[in-house]
Amino acid sequence: MESLLATEWLYLAVEAGDPEAMYEQAKSHNRENEKEAWAYWLEHAAEAGWPAAMEEKARYVTSEEELELWLRKAAMSGASGATLTLADLVA
Repeated sequence: MESLLATEWLYLAVEAGDPEAMYEQAKSHNRENEKEAWAYWLEHAAEAGWPAAMEEKARYVTSEEELELWLRKAAMSGASGATLTLADLVA
């Protein structure tokens, strides 16, 4: 019952546009090996400004320009790992 309630609350938070909930949704799809749904929710969470999602998205981009863009966004949002990675990238 608790799990069902948690799932319902997560769904409602996602529908309301909560970026942390979107990121949690992405992680749940990743655990279930549903890569397309994972990518969809990771993208939405990153675009909505969730720092961990932006940092994770940076790991999967295809160009150095995109990598720097997402690392900068994540670093500006307080993701310390992104700050260190960005410092190494631009050094």
